[in-house]
Amino acid sequence: MVSVGASAQKMKMTQGSFKALSGESKVLVVYKYDDMNVGSGKREMKEEAYIKRKKGEYNEKEAGRGDDWEKAWKADRDGRFHGKFEALFNKGMSKAGMKIGRNLEDTKYTLVVHTTMTEPGFSVPMVMTVPAAINLKIQLVETGSDKVLAEATALGAPGNAFAGAAWDTGNRIQESYAKAGKTFAKWLPKKGMK
Repeated sequence: MVSVGASAQKMKMTQGSFKALSGESKVLVVYKYDDMNVGSGKREMKEEAYIKRKKGEYNEKEAGRGDDWEKAWKADRDGRFHGKFEALFNKGMSKAGMKIGRNLEDTKYTLVVHTTMTEPGFSVPMVMTVPAAINLKIQLVETGSDKVLAEATALGAPGNAFAGAAWDTGNRIQESYAKAGKTFAKWLPKKGMK
């Protein structure tokens, strides 16, 4: 079996500083997917085109399968990806006493996690596996405001499910969000809040 490795995730500050988060115990997090690309290299396309193509391919093989796939593609965001990002971030920031969440109230700040690219990867058992990967733009804003206080990019967060779960696109991408949350929590106090 050939496994094509994903490159390590790279975090980079692109604007401002996240130091306003120093001493904050809870931060609201919201997720955006608008204008997202899917695939990488020659296979890269806008999400709408990707959904149309995959849905058509699956429905051609089996009526209704493409419709089910499209529902799962979107439902996995809230059902799988966001929770993984938050869990690994919160674990990494537990000593600092900071927690992020989608349902937190009375927060001074909000993190906007915008997925700009998703590489779903693929797995053909006993032949080849290409890990999933995501690119994120993470912004810090005052809750209720659009004014960006800080912005960082997380490029190439790899996700690879193990053993029998590798065939499931949602599992592979879920691991990308887990890696991104873990890496962001490690990077934030060392570089992001300086």
